[in-house]
Amino acid sequence: MKESELIAKYNRPLPRYTSFPTVPFWAGINHDSWVASVFDANPGESPIPVSLYVHVPYCASLCSFCACTRVISRNKSLAEPFVDHLLKELDLKLESFGKLSRRFVIHDIHLGGGTPTWLPPDELDRMLSGIRSAMTAVHSSEDSEISASGGPQLSVEIDPRTCAADHVEVLAKHGLSRVSLGIQDFHEPTLKAIKRFQTQEEVHTVIDLVRAKGVDLINFDLVYGLPYQTKQSMKDSMQTLKIFGPTRVALYSYAHLPQLKKHQIGVAKHGLPEAHLKQELYQIAKASLIEAGYVDIGMDHFALPDDELFKAQESGKLHRNFMGYTDHKPQLLLGLGPSSMSDSGLAYAQNPKEVGPWFESITAGNVDPVNGHRLSPKDLESRERILDLICRGRARVSPDEWECISMSELAQDGLISWDEASETMHLLSEGEPFVRNICALFDDYLVNKPAPQLDERPRFSQSI
Repeated sequence: MKESELIAKYNRPLPRYTSFPTVPFWAGINHDSWVASVFDANPGESPIPVSLYVHVPYCASLCSFCACTRVISRNKSLAEPFVDHLLKELDLKLESFGKLSRRFVIHDIHLGGGTPTWLPPDELDRMLSGIRSAMTAVHSSEDSEISASGGPQLSVEIDPRTCAADHVEVLAKHGLSRVSLGIQDFHEPTLKAIKRFQTQEEVHTVIDLVRAKGVDLINFDLVYGLPYQTKQSMKDSMQTLKIFGPTRVALYSYAHLPQLKKHQIGVAKHGLPEAHLKQELYQIAKASLIEAGYVDIGMDHFALPDDELFKAQESGKLHRNFMGYTDHKPQLLLGLGPSSMSDSGLAYAQNPKEVGPWFESITAGNVDPVNGHRLSPKDLESRERILDLICRGRARVSPDEWECISMSELAQDGLISWDEASETMHLLSEGEPFVRNICALFDDYLVNKPAPQLDERPRFSQSI
């Protein structure tokens, strides 16, 4: 069967599996159960590497295609109280873990949004200094990763329109190691239609600033399926991308959900590419990236061989969580800010999604999750298989299970195979574009319940 026919056959809304179970099927969790999950996941006395995700929700203007949690404002007086509350949230969360927090060692920090560089440089500096100070204070050993390495790695999502030289100075001071630029496209009519117009000169300026600080790990976010994109415009955009030379590219399909995101109505009035054209746009972009030396990591992510994501795939350390693909598996992912999510390995917890309720909770000294999920033994087994498929292209499957799976259309269409000796199901090259469909084989929630209405579109920031 031709790939175009397979695409038409398997084209259905499915999660991107940035968590399992996916958010629509979370059962909820209280604070005590969440804290207990962190204790249960970290027995013994060894240090606990912590990855911090910080959600800065503010943007100066609304991009009409966006599905992120954000607040549109140019009022920078909001920055100081936001940073105050975020640092208070960190203090409250560390306090809630009691003596366990003494084992916390900050490994890396991710700033997402929204637009992290919406914060004025002095407030950005105060926030990052406060985070480091709080995490250092609770650690009981002076021989920590912070003191040994000079600080945690810092990765930041950047809007080229709002990042100034002073922002880069602050970020470099705090260990900037990787940036992700929301490019979306280089085609001017498309950028204007989605209200995200930025010049190539602005992109050049930011890249030059970060490279001058020795930061070479650069990700570009691109989106296909947007208004006014044509086969020629996509070819031209990919040629421009090669000039900039990012080490990593995330090539996302535009998810048009105006019933959930009302502002997306403005995108459709410009017209959206038909399904066959949208797929051609993806194939053009993918072929161009492969020709330029990028490797298909999976799930619309591409990386050059010198990027950490490629190295993680080669070493078997590739992982996937709320931020999409990552080059390591965090022992504890701790989310700060509105809508952010945490992952202990045994449970998930989510902050209040909207800014107002988040402010109210922190003011009241309350860091109880508003949503979450404690994973059952079955959940843990299914998550491991799904992660193995997404990150390594294989999963353990018993003979009895394969007997059932072998009767599925996915197997009959030659998308998966099974190795009897190792009892392992393999994702074949023909099946790579349909990895979400294959992951769904192990998703009992989708089998037993209606499919979720929301497409989990992972970005460098957390986006649900």
